[in-house]
Amino acid sequence: EIGGPALTLLRERWLDMPPAEKRRALPVFIRHAGTPVAREALVGAALDADEEVRAATLEALEAGGESTRPILVDLVPSPEIGDRAATLLARRAPELALGPILEALGGEGGSERPALREALRAALRRGAPIDAVAAWLDDAPPIPSRAAAALALAQAGEEAAPLAARAVEGALRAPEEDFPSRWRLVEAAARLPASGPTDAWLAGLARSADAWML
Repeated sequence: EIGGPALTLLRERWLDMPPAEKRRALPVFIRHAGTPVAREALVGAALDADEEVRAATLEALEAGGESTRPILVDLVPSPEIGDRAATLLARRAPELALGPILEALGGEGGSERPALREALRAALRRGAPIDAVAAWLDDAPPIPSRAAAALALAQAGEEAAPLAARAVEGALRAPEEDFPSRWRLVEAAARLPASGPTDAWLAGLARSADAWML
């Protein structure tokens, strides 16, 4: 059984290993996923330059159970691999997925990552605590992030509809030049019950030069 100094040595050799050898080393790190050395190695492997190494790492992390889920959490913010990590978390551990998904959605570029919206919707449909989304909205995320979340919430079922309406109403100040956010708000509103502020905003769009978007 490899452990301790041998695990550290294997980690130090990682960058010099050919892809095939890296893939063979993955089970060793997975068995020790709770240690800092293995966790660092597995995060690096998920971001490896070789596509097959990245794919094999994600497969191993998904199959690793509870011991590897914190590593998937670490990967969600990554623009390169975070969408896949969020998808896996939403499927395997929805209650654990919600925090990192919302954090990434509220971060730079998060609103332009469709997979995060889908992962949010999937996590909620699988029983993730919706109160976490309410708390996130209370923290006033950026309007593009709020609009992206509104669309995901509007697609997440009846329980999420009140929060979806709240997210929409909180993002109605989206500027005219922010077309993606305004489009997402229209799409979300179309799936929700009537709302005075939202209906007034939609009526304004219908009278404006943006009427074609409806």
